[in-house]
Amino acid sequence: MQEPILEKTDGEIPYTEAPMFRNQLFEVVKDDASFGYLFYQLGVEKNKKSAFHKSKPIQCVPDDNAIATAIQRYRDDYPKTSLDEFLDDSFNYEQYSFLTENNIFSEDAVNLLLYFNTTYLMYDKIRCLKNKLSEVNLYCKQFELPSEVHKYWAFSFIIQMIDEFEKQDKQLERCKNEIQKIIRPIEKALYPNGIGIDRQDNIDTEFSQRTFKVTTDVMMLLLKKASICATSDDKAKMARLISYLTGFSVERIRQRLSNTDELTSRHKDEVDTINKILKDLNLDESIKYNKQR
Repeated sequence: MQEPILEKTDGEIPYTEAPMFRNQLFEVVKDDASFGYLFYQLGVEKNKKSAFHKSKPIQCVPDDNAIATAIQRYRDDYPKTSLDEFLDDSFNYEQYSFLTENNIFSEDAVNLLLYFNTTYLMYDKIRCLKNKLSEVNLYCKQFELPSEVHKYWAFSFIIQMIDEFEKQDKQLERCKNEIQKIIRPIEKALYPNGIGIDRQDNIDTEFSQRTFKVTTDVMMLLLKKASICATSDDKAKMARLISYLTGFSVERIRQRLSNTDELTSRHKDEVDTINKILKDLNLDESIKYNKQR
């Protein structure tokens, strides 16, 4: 009988090094919930081979919901070859609807696929560089995009992703602030009178000077009175309601729900007006602003 021959494939890890590789891989993935199935395979092996783990086994049974939640949060399932693959995700679909319904992008699948692929590529790179703000700045400024419109809405979407999925990450919050500085002049050039899709008809009423921030904050206050809160409820649904009632864009409202920057003294007259209206309605609530700014 012929002795079996060990067959190898190009690039494979030598069997003598495989145990060490699996140990290192276990350490890499053990705190990443998106690798739940791989963690299970490696954990089962450790439980079988280690005397210590036989008495204290690694709890590695995969949790499908935890894996799906982690994958959704990390947003690193890219690039994709079809726009439909991006649109299977509700968060992406809402952005797609926003861009096409407001004629920011035409419903050109090739162009929209490029938009999502490049945006996710930039978002991933920014997360890798997040502890080096100067490199984040340089990367964002040097990344080539087809147009200023594409650039503005790509970075706006990245800001939205940070607010939605990484709001507890202080370094990414700093990155977001840097990105906002980069797109501010682009916004002024593209939309000198404010975000074009957010502009209101110039209705001749005493409230025609209402601003996006104060109006959104009032709507948030009223929703809070109805026990609907941005910290626990679906921000996307709240943003759609506020957008319907006010005409402001869903995206900017979502950003406001996630990041309620303090109102300043320039909002004083508007805040005084709305607080009087709330008081006249006997609502024990008011909008506040920073009197020192």
